[in-house]
Amino acid sequence: MFFENIDFLRYAKEQGKTIVVDIYENPTAFRDMVNEVANIHEYKRYNSIQELYKAENKLRETYMDDVLELADYYTIPSKFVLESLKCYPHFDSSKVKMLPYPSSITKSERNYKPTKHKLIWVGNDPVRKGLVYCAKAATILKKKYADLNFEIIGVTDKNLASDPTFKDLNFVGVLNKQQLICEYETAEAYVFPTLYEGLAGTVIEAACCGCPIITTTNAGVEKGHFPAVYIPTRDVNAIVNAVESIFSSPQLQENLSSSVFDFANKEYSPEQYEKNLICFF
Repeated sequence: MFFENIDFLRYAKEQGKTIVVDIYENPTAFRDMVNEVANIHEYKRYNSIQELYKAENKLRETYMDDVLELADYYTIPSKFVLESLKCYPHFDSSKVKMLPYPSSITKSERNYKPTKHKLIWVGNDPVRKGLVYCAKAATILKKKYADLNFEIIGVTDKNLASDPTFKDLNFVGVLNKQQLICEYETAEAYVFPTLYEGLAGTVIEAACCGCPIITTTNAGVEKGHFPAVYIPTRDVNAIVNAVESIFSSPQLQENLSSSVFDFANKEYSPEQYEKNLICFF
């Protein structure tokens, strides 16, 4: 995950072993996130975030191309990751095996009972996962929907929670799995305008709970394949319009809930992942 085993990887290669590397993310993400923090004034006060991104990027710049050269096969979770790898000199498309990850939440029955004007966002990286765009959208939506409850789950940074930019978001902290399932099953939509993922675990969790999803293709899910409302990255108005379309149409909400539940519990089940992995090996 952080290249801590690369020396062992080299040793295994010297012994003639077959190397399979799982590349779980877009490795160029942190380079761009350094620029995101620098260019979005709402984040400039959080220097620790930028320093973390610089360190993460340095690791990837140092080791990623070596890993691609050492590996005999790459398992990757999405086409979004595949596209990001093409910029590396030692990337070899013939080594790629697509293996989407399973959801940590599975449900045998859909129990979706939405609360009016409730939205949620889940994550622990506010910059990479587009929280500032949710905040700006919430401020616009609050003018029309005074009872809007836009819950932010997973962020523990008190500076963000007290920042005026994020005043129309409801920071609820870290939840356990059962609490999280309840949030997915009672939100009118899961809003996730992420900038970079491999395959966003929270998106497929929400899907397995039947929660309608508003997200970007950078979440690692595919437009035309995964049922969701897709928006461009960094587009506040697109978030507002997508939310209003779901708020104003119970039928759209129900259709999204039903279709994403059926899709996710088939495609992202642990059993399906197990079958895919065994078949690959």
